[in-house]
Amino acid sequence: MNFTAFVFKNTIIILSVVNLYFSDNSGVKEHIDIPETEIVNDTNTAMKFIRLGSAYRYNNLDSALYFAAKSFQLSNQLKFDKGISLSLFLYASTYALRGDYEKSNNFFKLSLKYFRKIGRKEGEADVLTGLGNNYYFQQDYYNALEMYFKALTIFEYIKNENGKMLCFQNIGNILYQTDDFDNALLYYNKMLTLALKTKDYMSIGNALMNIGNIYQNKKQTALALDYFYKAIDNYRIAKTTLNEVYAKYNIASIYYNNKEYEKALQNYFDVLKVLENANDIKGLAKVKTSVAELLINKNEVKEAIKYLKSSLQIAEKLNENEIKTSALEYLAKAYAISGDYKQAYNYQLTYDSLYKAFFNEKNAKAIKELSVKYETDNKNKKIQILNIEKELQANKLNRNRLLLIISSLAFFIVLIISFYIYKLYNIKSKTSMILAKQKEIIENQKTALEIEKTKSDNVLLKILNIESKKEDVENENNTISLDDYELFSDM
Repeated sequence: MNFTAFVFKNTIIILSVVNLYFSDNSGVKEHIDIPETEIVNDTNTAMKFIRLGSAYRYNNLDSALYFAAKSFQLSNQLKFDKGISLSLFLYASTYALRGDYEKSNNFFKLSLKYFRKIGRKEGEADVLTGLGNNYYFQQDYYNALEMYFKALTIFEYIKNENGKMLCFQNIGNILYQTDDFDNALLYYNKMLTLALKTKDYMSIGNALMNIGNIYQNKKQTALALDYFYKAIDNYRIAKTTLNEVYAKYNIASIYYNNKEYEKALQNYFDVLKVLENANDIKGLAKVKTSVAELLINKNEVKEAIKYLKSSLQIAEKLNENEIKTSALEYLAKAYAISGDYKQAYNYQLTYDSLYKAFFNEKNAKAIKELSVKYETDNKNKKIQILNIEKELQANKLNRNRLLLIISSLAFFIVLIISFYIYKLYNIKSKTSMILAKQKEIIENQKTALEIEKTKSDNVLLKILNIESKKEDVENENNTISLDDYELFSDM
C-alpha cells in the first residue's frame, strides 16, 4: 500500500491507499510497447502486465490502462480468474487516480466479484478500501466509512496487521474531517500501537503526524510539534522523503497559526518545490490553497487568487471535491476582500452547493451513528468470542475430568491385575520350590536306597562267600575265624 496526503484545516493528513503490487518506478516515464515476438501467452505474462501497469499508475495513466487491458485480455483468454480480478483492480485504481470515480467504482465492483469467486479475502478487503477512498475523495464520508469498516472486519478475520493499520488510519481521517477529534485520536492510537508492534517506521510516522494534527486543532501546539518532529525521525528511518516533506508542511502550518507568516511562507515554498520535483499534482493543488490562504491574511489578494485558480483547475481536472471546496471557499473570500462582490457571490454559491451536497449535519450524525454501531458490534463480537472461549474452556475442563476418571479407573484395574499376576507368580514360585525340595528328597531317598541296596548286595556276597568258606572249613578244620564271627554279627 502507499499513502496519499491531503490538506484540511491547514494541515496535511495521510490517507492509506491500497497497492496490490509494489514496483520500483524509477525510469518509468513513458509508455513502452512490448514486441509481440517477446510475449508468451501464459499466466506469468498476464501477471507481468499487471506489475508493469501498477508501476505506470503514478506517472503515466495511459500506459497503466494499456497494460491493464493487455493483462485483462490475456487472463480472459486463459480463463485465469486471479489475473482477471487483478486487472480489474488495476483499471479501478488507475481511473481513481484520474479522478473518474464512476468508472473506478464500476471496475472495483467487478473486481470484487472475482476476488470473492476465487476466495481471495485480502483482495476483497483491498477493493473495499479502494471504494472507501473514492467515496472519501468525493466527500461522501458516510459511504467511505462504511467501506472502511467492512474492509476492517475482513482484515481482522484474516489477521492482516497492515490492512488493519490502513483501516484504522482512514477511519481516523474521516472522524478528523468531521471534527470528531477524540474518536479520531482513538483510531490513530490503534494504528500507532500496531505500527510499533510490527516496526513499520513509515506507518509509525503517519500515525504520529495525524495525532499531531489532532493536537494542533486542539490548540496544543507544543504537543503537536513534538509529534511532527517524531514523525520526521521515523520517516528518515523509513527513507520516505515525500512524507517527511508533508510533516514539514504541518510544522509550517504552526508558524502560520502563530502568524509568523514569513517563516510559514518560506516553508510552504520549500514544500512546493519538492512536490513539483515528485510530480505530486494533487499535493501541489492542496498546498497552493494553503499558500493562498496565507497570502489573503497578508492582504496579497491578487497573488492569492492566482494560486487558488491554479488549485481549482487541478481539482476540476482530477474531480477532487475536497480540493475544489477549499479553493472555492477562499476564492469567494479573496474576491470579497478585493471588492468584487459579484465574483465572490458566484464562488460562494458554487462552494455552498458542493459542500452541502456531501457534508451536512444529517450526514455527520449518520457518520457518528455508523462509527458507534461498529464499536458496539465489535464489543458484542468480543463478548461473544469470550463466551465461546469460556464454553470451550468448560468443555475442556469436563473432558479433562472425564479423562482423569477413566485414567484412574484404568490405573486401578491395571493395579489389581498386576497384584493377581504377582500373587500367581509367588504361588508358582513357592510351588516350584516345594517341588524342587520334594525332588531333592526323592533323589536323596533314591540315593540312600541305592546305598542300602549296594550294602545288601555286598552282605549277600559276603554271605555267599561265608557259605563257601564254611563248606571249606567243614571240610578242613570245622573252625570259624574272628572275621567270620564279625560277619555273622553284621548279618
